[in-house]
Amino acid sequence: MITIKEYSDKYLHELTDLYNLWDDIDDLTDNEMSQTIKAYEQNTNNKTFLAFNEDEKPIGYIFCGICYYVGTASFLEIIQIMIREEYRGQGVGKMMMDYVADMYFKQGIRQIRLHSRVKLTKAHAFYKKLGFNEFKQSKFFVKNL
Repeated sequence: MITIKEYSDKYLHELTDLYNLWDDIDDLTDNEMSQTIKAYEQNTNNKTFLAFNEDEKPIGYIFCGICYYVGTASFLEIIQIMIREEYRGQGVGKMMMDYVADMYFKQGIRQIRLHSRVKLTKAHAFYKKLGFNEFKQSKFFVKNL
């Protein structure tokens, strides 16, 4: 049975391990992840949730938060969702998305948005299956200082 819980520091190492599985990124240390979570959650609208398998082992996470932009109603943004590969296709991602959608709907949020990289075509199919529609394409730029 899969359960979903809000993040607490006791899951720091497991969250770091999951995050480091995500799409060819550099390995984050527990300390770096702890700093990231603390900075992220300073905005009280941001939340992190973990999915656990029947052995209480974390198998996925979702970072999300309410966004307020000028000229649009506030919305829930899925910042990142990741499920361990061996659990994909078993409804865990849908369960997590439904969980946060229900929670934020009760708070008056009526729209969910997310970004996805072009190469993540399996994720795109998953989002479309959940009822998401692509509404624009963007390019992201970075400049190191």
